[in-house]
Amino acid sequence: MIELSEDKTILDMILLHVCSIEDILALLLLEKHETLVSQGIASFGTSKKRAEVYLILDGKLSATEIGRKLRMKRPNVSIEIKNLLDCGLIELSNGAGSPYRRRKCYELIGLPEKVASEFKL
Repeated sequence: MIELSEDKTILDMILLHVCSIEDILALLLLEKHETLVSQGIASFGTSKKRAEVYLILDGKLSATEIGRKLRMKRPNVSIEIKNLLDCGLIELSNGAGSPYRRRKCYELIGLPEKVASEFKL
């Protein structure tokens, strides 16, 4: 850690000016915004189906329900979900029925909107 003085670090200075952990996270996301968006978009490659699956995830839908809504076969949905999980763009919201949701950090930087724009969805 970079030292500002004997007893003050940059982290100490930041902590003096932020009110909550949410403020700290917001600062970190702001600093890494462009990198996170670029990496997130790159995770989709040219797969419009993957983008559609990503955008429909809300923490309530199972892979079967997603397939019905997108008119995709469940195995194809599962493949896209696995890819999104491997990239770290989504997570399980709980164990019941295996519903998935987009990770909050990507919501905060506007990745869903960028994906929708990039794939014209």
